[in-house]
Amino acid sequence: MKGSDLAEATSRRTLLPIEQAKPMVEVFFAAVKEALRDRRRIEFRGFGSFVVRDYEASLGRNPGTGGVVLVGPRHKSVFRPSQLMIDRLRSGACSSGDKRSDLESVT
Repeated sequence: MKGSDLAEATSRRTLLPIEQAKPMVEVFFAAVKEALRDRRRIEFRGFGSFVVRDYEASLGRNPGTGGVVLVGPRHKSVFRPSQLMIDRLRSGACSSGDKRSDLESVT
């Protein structure tokens, strides 16, 4: 799903024109990016959470040459689904309780 798909789904579900839904989605993503940049944890109850994790420098391999390279320390955003989301995915049910996937309900 792309941001434009999310804007279309937001427009459909809220009955707002797409011209109003697009800025809402853009503001949402900007707020998420800003929170991650500030290293704050983001939690969406029933969906999951995003955190920034630190990784130390390590040795890796250059896939082209096979040579050993030093991979520097880095920060990565990591998503962890909630137990409720894990259970929904395992059962194949979306939030409304029917057996359609969330993607089918968006398109």
